[in-house]
Amino acid sequence: MTKQDPFLGAWKVQETIYDGTGQKLGLVSQRRELRSLDGGRLLVRQNCQPESQLEGGPMAAFKGDFEFELKRDGAFRNYLGPDVVGFGAGYGDAFLQGQGTWPRFGYTFRSWSVSLGENLQVTGGTFFKGEDVAAVVVGIGVPEGLDTPQFQDAHLKDGSKLVGESVDFDHSRQEEGLRTSVTRRMVSDLEYWEYCQEQESHYRLELHGNGYIMTKNGDLVGAANAYGPILIWDICDHKGQSISGVESRQSIDGQQFSLRRQYQYGSLVSLHGIKWSEDNNIRSME
Repeated sequence: MTKQDPFLGAWKVQETIYDGTGQKLGLVSQRRELRSLDGGRLLVRQNCQPESQLEGGPMAAFKGDFEFELKRDGAFRNYLGPDVVGFGAGYGDAFLQGQGTWPRFGYTFRSWSVSLGENLQVTGGTFFKGEDVAAVVVGIGVPEGLDTPQFQDAHLKDGSKLVGESVDFDHSRQEEGLRTSVTRRMVSDLEYWEYCQEQESHYRLELHGNGYIMTKNGDLVGAANAYGPILIWDICDHKGQSISGVESRQSIDGQQFSLRRQYQYGSLVSLHGIKWSEDNNIRSME
């Protein structure tokens, strides 16, 4: 992060665990501490306690104490081990996306975190064994001593509008783009409609089995699946472009968020984050 890291400190995190189909498996209670060291390094300590109903499953070994160091290099973070090895990027003073491996736990991962204020963060990710999804995790973190809020149905009706601020991060240049005001409106035959500056982007979700087929502007197409309050999706076109996304479908503390990774022919081009809130002053657009 370019400013004070919002993920520093001691956090109480409640993680909900889903299998690859979106079925809820149970909860993991976690205590997480991020502490600054010399030379731009951080020490991360985690104590994880999975529910008894997770015994015998892929998250049963996610128990006890884990520790690793990471080093910040501009916006980038390098996870140095021993319990997490990999890398990530922090941008927009609120967003963090990474990937790597937990050698002792035995899984690779893609992760994300969003700071929704100094006393609230939402974290999550997907654990893999080869190409198999072992678990999808959605966590809510608050400073120790505070009550943990929960996701709530947004109750957005046709014509309801969300307003937000988006920020892009150019991965190759390590540069943030300008922060842009964006709006999103629910439309009856679309999952949502998004307006970004003077460009309209239409996203459509159609039920397909237990998940969705997703399209953007009619030329990018892919698949999506829900994991509790979170939607995870991947879309691509025939010109080498692909986008991977994470969306909150419910609100927490009156906020929602979007995270995206954009690729060109498999190379990561940019990261994109948005924080949303409901616009009570705008009913609908004609």
